[in-house]
Formats: sequence, C-alpha cells, structure tokens
Amino acid sequence: MRPDENRLTIGGGTRILALIADPVSQVRSPAMVNALLERRGRFGAFVLVPMQVPRGALARTKGRGVHSGVPMLTAQMELMLRFMGVE
Repeated sequence: MRPDENRLTIGGGTRILALIADPVSQVRSPAMVNALLERRGRFGAFVLVPMQVPRGALARTKGRGVHSGVPMLTAQMELMLRFMGVE
C-alpha cells in the first residue's frame, strides 16, 4: 500500500468551508487549516477554500457558516444584525 492511499480526497461528500474576503489573494490560512485537517485525518471530509466575495454580495452568500478575514468582519456583523432584526 502506498503511504497516500489512506488519505481522504476531495469529492462529492466533502464539506466546503469558505473563507470569504475582498481581496482574497493575500490570505494564508487556507493552506494552514488544510494542513491541520490533513494531519488530523479530516482533509477530504472538510476543505477550506478562499473565495472572493465583494461586500455588496455578502447577503447572497449561503452556507452553514464562514471563516473570514478582518476586513469583512464589519460587513458580516451588519448583515447578521439586520437578519436578527437589530439595526
């Protein structure tokens, strides 16, 4: 058996964790998080993917949750408060 035969791979059952930012080109955490997932045997079950999402498009972003950079934090908080009815 080759050493990498036991590794999980990305497929139809993979849960995508989105790191949203604008810009997103400078982020380093996907490589670090995915390396941690691989060390813990979870890469393939989950994968962190950087996604460029402009502030105006944040309301259309759907999923179970997000991991985002500091520049998006204000927009996310405003959106969450609006959804909760707190303005």
